[in-house]
Amino acid sequence: MNSERIGQENEGYEKSDAEIKVVVLFLAGLAVLLVVVMFLMTGFYDFLEFKFERTGTEVSPLVDALQIPPGPRLQANPAEELVLVQGWEEERLNSYQWVDEDTGTFRIPIDRAIQIVSETGLPAKENDEDSPEN
Repeated sequence: MNSERIGQENEGYEKSDAEIKVVVLFLAGLAVLLVVVMFLMTGFYDFLEFKFERTGTEVSPLVDALQIPPGPRLQANPAEELVLVQGWEEERLNSYQWVDEDTGTFRIPIDRAIQIVSETGLPAKENDEDSPEN
């Protein structure tokens, strides 16, 4: 099938320019429409402000922006806090301290606990004859 139109040559481009009068009228109509929409939106916002007057109390949940949010919070100085936590852990691992005086429970240094367990061993569970560990 021949792609040429009757009475025209098919050269792949238009031979005439766009009419400037149509382009200018389109842009002028667009500018007028823009101005009209701006006035309409201003009137609409004025209407909403009149219809829904402020009662003096804010209803936004962001009003209390100075309220401290619930945790977890970010650390202000992570390196310093890590040193403090490691110091606390070292003190607990390497010191004697009462855990509960009423029951006689106390904490001993971990090196001493390892020494006691290596000397005396851990308590063993009695083997039952019915146990399947054979």
